Amino acid sequence: MFLQNGAGMIEDANTFLWADPHTRPNYVTGVISHGITLNRPFYVTHTGPAATSVGPVPREDGDIAQPLSRLLDILPLAPRLNCQAYPWPTILQVQLEKLACNALSNPICALEDAVTAYILSIPETNMRLMQEISSVILALPELQGVEAVKERFSAKALHGTVMDIIERNRATTVSMVWDMRNRRETEIRYINGYWARRGRELGNMAQDLRSQDIKNPIDVAEYLFRRLQQVGVESVHGVPGDYNLVALDYIPKAGLKWVGNCNELNAGYAADGYARVKGISALVTTFGVGELSAVNAIAGAYSEYVPIVHIVGYPSTTSQKNGALLHHTLGNGDFTVFSRMSKEISCAVSMLNSQHEAAMLIDNAIRECYLQSRPVYISLPSDMVTKKVDGDRLNTPLDLEYPQNDQEAEDYVVDVVLKYLHAAKNPVILVDACAIRHRALKETHDLIKKSGIPTFVAPMGKGAVDETLPNYGGVYAGDGSNAGVRERVESSDLVLSIGAIKSDFNTAGFTIRMSQLTTIDLHSYGCKVRYSEYPGVRMNGVLSKVTAKLGKLNIESGPNPNNNVPEKETASTEPVIKHAWFWPKLGQWLKKDDILITETGTSNFGVWETRFPTGVNAISQVLWGSIGYATGSCQGAALAAKESNIKRTILFTGDGSFQLTAQEVSTMIRNKLAPIIFVICNKGYTIERLIHGWEDSYNDVQEWKYKDIPRVFGAEEGSVLTYRVETKEEVEKLFQDEEFSSGETQKMRFVELVMPWDDAPAALKAVAEAAARTNASAE
Repeated sequence: MFLQNGAGMIEDANTFLWADPHTRPNYVTGVISHGITLNRPFYVTHTGPAATSVGPVPREDGDIAQPLSRLLDILPLAPRLNCQAYPWPTILQVQLEKLACNALSNPICALEDAVTAYILSIPETNMRLMQEISSVILALPELQGVEAVKERFSAKALHGTVMDIIERNRATTVSMVWDMRNRRETEIRYINGYWARRGRELGNMAQDLRSQDIKNPIDVAEYLFRRLQQVGVESVHGVPGDYNLVALDYIPKAGLKWVGNCNELNAGYAADGYARVKGISALVTTFGVGELSAVNAIAGAYSEYVPIVHIVGYPSTTSQKNGALLHHTLGNGDFTVFSRMSKEISCAVSMLNSQHEAAMLIDNAIRECYLQSRPVYISLPSDMVTKKVDGDRLNTPLDLEYPQNDQEAEDYVVDVVLKYLHAAKNPVILVDACAIRHRALKETHDLIKKSGIPTFVAPMGKGAVDETLPNYGGVYAGDGSNAGVRERVESSDLVLSIGAIKSDFNTAGFTIRMSQLTTIDLHSYGCKVRYSEYPGVRMNGVLSKVTAKLGKLNIESGPNPNNNVPEKETASTEPVIKHAWFWPKLGQWLKKDDILITETGTSNFGVWETRFPTGVNAISQVLWGSIGYATGSCQGAALAAKESNIKRTILFTGDGSFQLTAQEVSTMIRNKLAPIIFVICNKGYTIERLIHGWEDSYNDVQEWKYKDIPRVFGAEEGSVLTYRVETKEEVEKLFQDEEFSSGETQKMRFVELVMPWDDAPAALKAVAEAAARTNASAE
């Protein structure tokens, strides 16, 4: 049963699901005007009574199955449905009238963010659109020979019918307005898109209803890459494949640079790192084999709120429609199976199967990618690459502004937050990753500086706060925290939590101890004060107003972390490099605005003990935790840093993790990047050892001659500086080496950092113990 505001889903079902007419199920079509809110897939809330109209769709043989007839007899008996059953083609005519009304009211009201009454103020536009739609309806083969169709669907009669509906519902906010406000994908493809498609099929409209005359034609691929350039992308990562090759020709035409990676997984990691520096990135793969190789990286970006535009080169639309048995397919004629997989890890999926919709779908995908800070998926069939779209659209920049909160709701939340802040005796601020990902750092810093409230970060929020501020207190992660930090946060009478992601590694195995009764959560999707929730009230606006209205607070000072090596480690005469000694020491060597990438494992947790200078951008994968991520990410981050004139990109990775993605050192050399790479040589997977299998062979790795890797990958003689560091004294000398440490050194620096196999940061030990308990739990 297809009940929708538009039309065309049956055609899609026939094309992509049941291409063989003999295997198709029986269809019921219709329209519904009840108020409905979608809560989650297959669950809706009935918000307002109205009417339902249904009817059968004839099969190829013209028959209507008996079970379908019974269903159509039963549905009108349900009083709340207010359902009327119609025969074919009467139900089609009912549907077309509703569709004509929606094609007028939905997109125009959505563009103007207006109620339906706005339509009455543009009579000329109304009449022109009804004339176009009337010409399509009267040419439909399904209605040829049907009595009274010409009278019912003449332009004048159709205009009168639609205007009557608009007048009766002049105060209505149509569904597409709500979709636009809530950043959801609209039904435009099945409303105006349906009329455009049928019109072109019938020869009534040579072009899209929304662009009768393309004055400045531009190829779809060029339009796509120019849009990416407009939002800050300068380089495109990926791997060439036969379905994307022609599209790649357009990258330099749009002023972009192609970065060919060693494989798609590494390319995805690199795009992730690039986006964390530049704010958005682009990745190109080929259909099937290429895109699936990148899925791990894209899933990680989705998990951690990283905006990547994933462009997949597809077979031609003709091949797709014919169900051709092509290479890189599953051999079943299904060309949507991989996009359906990616739908679960993308905030938007745009299939560019029509040139008339391509520009709109591209714009929507890039905008959603930026605003939701998550990957999007764009299919680019090989025959769509050179299709024409309106290049004049490029003169209007994409609207990348976040929607404003409802001001009444926002002001109420601000007043509630201020009430609790002014009443608190020892409040704290806890900043996490989504303050970074959803671009709330300015508002967060303004509040931290003005209030003087002791401020802490969660592990995923490392780098979100200026750690040189006097009220910065360190990393809070439950049992993984230093004692002073843990006591200060957990004894607070008010925790202002900004952008929290309460995952296991981010909370040291769910060991944080903060009562919801003393917590205010500010997030990208809403706010929560104690147990009162305010959905849709974004944190950015709330933070700005709270800071502006905040009065003087009488608060206790918090812990003041430093980069001093613990006294126990200072007193030790052991020459070996221990984590407890190294990570505080690292903070003394870091510089303002460094980019620091740490791999899942010892470095990810060790850096909790490193106090950063101002402006350090910390990149890690605490939630997704895919080992090997950091090396690929370093390539993308180093390239973005070079484009942004940032001096130093520093990578810490383990020997086991490095072996997964070592090829990206080759890409760094090829692109003349100069990161500082530390490979921690401790004979295997330390984080796994701590969870299970302390001395088991499956946690061991083959030892490589790591500092020879750049030479193997073709680095020119003298273009890379290599080191092997085994003692604390050698670390001290290395950090004091001007050529090694300078941001002006245009050479890759590659360090083997030798550490004991059985040593780990204290935080990692706490988290691993919690993970082992969770894995062993029966419930």
